[in-house]
Amino acid sequence: MNKLIRKKILWISDFSLWQYPYGGAEITDSLLIKRGKKLIANITPVLCDSVNKVNIDDSELIILSNNFNLSLRNRDYIMRDKKYICLVQDCGRWMNTCLQTPDLLKNSILNIYMSPGQRDIYLKHFPEQKHVCIPPTVPDIFKNKNTEREDKILFVGFLHEGKGIGNVINYAKNNPKKIDFYGYCQSDKWLKAIEWLGNTTFKGGISMESLPEVYNRYKYYIHLPNIYESFSRTTAEALLCGCQLIHNGNLGILSYYFDTKGLREAVTQSDIKFWNTVNNLF
Repeated sequence: MNKLIRKKILWISDFSLWQYPYGGAEITDSLLIKRGKKLIANITPVLCDSVNKVNIDDSELIILSNNFNLSLRNRDYIMRDKKYICLVQDCGRWMNTCLQTPDLLKNSILNIYMSPGQRDIYLKHFPEQKHVCIPPTVPDIFKNKNTEREDKILFVGFLHEGKGIGNVINYAKNNPKKIDFYGYCQSDKWLKAIEWLGNTTFKGGISMESLPEVYNRYKYYIHLPNIYESFSRTTAEALLCGCQLIHNGNLGILSYYFDTKGLREAVTQSDIKFWNTVNNLF
C-alpha cells in the first residue's frame, strides 16, 4: 500500500450506514473504508449531496460509490480534473447516472463491479472502459454449524419492490412453508401483506452479529429481486451458513460459480483485494 499512504482519498457515496442500516452498498462502503483507514489512513468519506469544490480540489483520488445524487456540475468537474474510480454497486440507479453522463465510466481510471454478471450488463451500454470484478466484503462470521434446521424459509434485508418482496409474497401464497422476514421496511403495504398471509411473519431488524445464528436456524433462504442484483450480500451470508437457496436467477453472485470454499475466500479477502487493486493503479 506504499503508493497510497500519502494520497488524499475522497470517498463519495449516496447514502450512509446510519441512514440505511440494512443497505448492502452502505455496508460495503463502511467495510472498505474501515479497512482502507487501517492500511493507508487518509480517507475522507462524504455524502454526494454534501460534497463541494473544496472537498474535490483537496483530494488526489476520488472513489465514486453509487453516486446517483451527485450533481451534474460536480460529475463534470471530477471527470475533467481529477483521477477517480467508479465503485458500481447496483444495476438501477447507477445505470441511470451513467446514461445521464455517458463518459463517466469511460474516463475513470478503473470501474469496479460486484460480479461478472453485473459487469456484462454495463459493458453492453458502455464498452469502452477499464474494469475489474471484486465481490463485496463479508466478515468471516458466517459459518455452517451443521445443526438441525427448521423447515422454514428466511428473507433478510430491505423490504421493497426492487428487492422483489412482491415476488416473495406471491411465492408464499402458493407455498405452504413458513417465511420469516428480517430487516427494514418503509411501506405499510408490505407489512400488511405479510400480516395478512398465514404463513409469513415480519421479525423486524437484526444486527449483523446476530445473523449467523438466525441463518443456521433455517433450511432455506429466498431472494427473488425484480431487477438484476449486482451480487447479493445476504445470499452470500446465507450460503456460507448452509442455507439452500430459492432464487429467480437475478443474482450476480451466481455468475461467479463459486463453491462454498471459493465464496468464503473471495468475500472475506475482497477488502484487501480492493485496496491492492487501487494501489497498483499508481
